[in-house]
Amino acid sequence: VALVLLAPLAAGTLYGFRRRMSVRTKLLALCLGVGLGAIAVTGVLAVHQSQRALLHSEERALEAIGVARAARLLDYFALVREQVRDFARSEMAVEAVGSFTQAWDALPSELAERDLSATGPVLTALRGYYEQEYRRRAIDAGATWPGSDALIPPAPQGRLLQAAFIANNPHPVGAKLKLESEAAPTPYAYNQHHARFHPTLRAFLESFAYYDVFLVDARGNVIYSVFKETDFATNLLTGPYRESA
Repeated sequence: VALVLLAPLAAGTLYGFRRRMSVRTKLLALCLGVGLGAIAVTGVLAVHQSQRALLHSEERALEAIGVARAARLLDYFALVREQVRDFARSEMAVEAVGSFTQAWDALPSELAERDLSATGPVLTALRGYYEQEYRRRAIDAGATWPGSDALIPPAPQGRLLQAAFIANNPHPVGAKLKLESEAAPTPYAYNQHHARFHPTLRAFLESFAYYDVFLVDARGNVIYSVFKETDFATNLLTGPYRESA
């Protein structure tokens, strides 16, 4: 009730106060209002400009990081290219390629001399490896399984070497490179060269943290690899991975 009774009185007092305000006071009030509005607008604009400047600064910083990382990546590829060139020119690499190539070519005649073949137990071991080990990993990686026979090398050298260094290798997948001594029960020339060159080639790979090191002859045969994965002893031009990355 008191508030209701006092409301007209307060309204009348405010109306009277406004009537008694001088022109000077009104002008001062107007100037004050305009000034406060300008300050507010200026503050908003300053915040916006600061945000834009900060965003621009962050963009410049990200661009600088991108340029620096791109330069480092180019430097890395240049380093790898020089390492590969130096490695390919080395006496050891040249000798290893020559030795493995001769041993690869000699394997069919060595099999014939020992009345052996790249079928029978060799094919059984390879099919068992591809079906029991490789198939599961290929499917988990999203690949279409073509069947083991589509992946087994057709060349007798490829079959024999994959059986010896992959299927019958006692070390698990990812650790096949640990087999350094002669892998096959018979003294093929290839096994002797492998026992000679593999420790050095493996040390080269580990020193520079490469995924693998391949030696390939002029016909596209992968005559040696450190890790002994399923591209070992295949052909880059005609083999099962010729269209892969």
